[in-house]
Amino acid sequence: MLDDRHIAWLFLATAAITAATLLPACEGTRPLGGVDSDAAVGDGGFGVAVPLANAGPDQMVLAGQRVTLNGTGSVGRTGGGLEYEWHQVSGLTVGLSNHSHPAPSFAAPSEPGELVFELRVSEAGTADHDVVTVKVGGLAAAEAPLASAGGDLDIPSGMMVRLDGSSSSPAAGGVLAWQWDVSAGTGLDIVDPDSREPDLNVSQGPGSGLIKLEVSENGIASAPDYATIRFGPDITLLATAPMVTASPSDEYATPGTTVGLAGTAGPGSDEFRWTQVAGDPIEISSPASAGASIVAPDRVGRFVFAFKAAKGDRWSAPAFKTVRVWAGEGFQAPVADAGNEFTAAPGSTAHLDGTRSSVDPRRAAAFRWEQTGGIAVTLSDPASAAPTFTAPKIYDTLTFQLSVSDGIIWSAPDTLVVRVGKP
Repeated sequence: MLDDRHIAWLFLATAAITAATLLPACEGTRPLGGVDSDAAVGDGGFGVAVPLANAGPDQMVLAGQRVTLNGTGSVGRTGGGLEYEWHQVSGLTVGLSNHSHPAPSFAAPSEPGELVFELRVSEAGTADHDVVTVKVGGLAAAEAPLASAGGDLDIPSGMMVRLDGSSSSPAAGGVLAWQWDVSAGTGLDIVDPDSREPDLNVSQGPGSGLIKLEVSENGIASAPDYATIRFGPDITLLATAPMVTASPSDEYATPGTTVGLAGTAGPGSDEFRWTQVAGDPIEISSPASAGASIVAPDRVGRFVFAFKAAKGDRWSAPAFKTVRVWAGEGFQAPVADAGNEFTAAPGSTAHLDGTRSSVDPRRAAAFRWEQTGGIAVTLSDPASAAPTFTAPKIYDTLTFQLSVSDGIIWSAPDTLVVRVGKP
């Protein structure tokens, strides 16, 4: 990583080259352009044919992640070819794939901390060095997804209803596999139990039971979530639980800071509940209110909380909030920017633009576009920053949502309106 020392040396070296062109060497002085065989940049000498080391930017990575150092920005001066030598200065010892390669890699340790590496580049008997810091966050490489079986239901006898597991959440942005089951009770029959939204048949009753949903992602299973089902002839109308949200759904925190747990619920909700569903146990302040809080612990990790609300005796599906605790300086949470509203001519190629979204510069951005309204269109690449689509041939209003991730959490979505009509 270039610092003030390197910038100052570049200035001196440029001046020295100019002087060497204009002035002859004086007797008793070192010729400008000559360098002691062991001289290095910054040792007080004025040799000019010296390399410049650049160990790349500091990095922030996850425990267990494969990390690549980058010394390719180093600069040679003589054209004779650079020689690279990496070594670890501090932190838990890791094994570099190749100490003499410009971009070696290693597996980050399983414990959080800081690793410092030094890069020494040499050329024609001269050398320079630079250092880079890699911060390791204590997050498990494999995290379990979160299951949501939907809210409790009161169902009239003999009715078929559709269960809804769409609020379940993957941990790594992957594809979920679904498994529904009747955990307790009789008179309940699930049709197509490995789908996201299976049908549920109930008998004449009266009766009640528990529906269980488990989801898995990349072979990692969630904890189960349950919904209570009541049915019988005395129930004349389908009654559902209130809708809830938790905002923001993902958040960074540093040890010792207070983090708010803010939930909202639909009209008529008369009871609230925050529970922890993942991570080492943390005390929740005011867990029976919509506005609870926690104090981030002095250990890094992923901590997930679920918010539910009840209307009468029907509890809602959970809304999840994930808190990522890091041991170090605060990191920039990703922020999605779906761009400004615009009008597209019917049948034209429309361009979405999420490039103004922001992600911590130490991490790579991931994008997720989703259409939420209007005539369905096909995005060229929903995972790109700027996908395109062909506008419908009739006038309509289309809406899209963009979320961005830094590889750790997803941002809150940002909404874009595209009007199909005369520009």
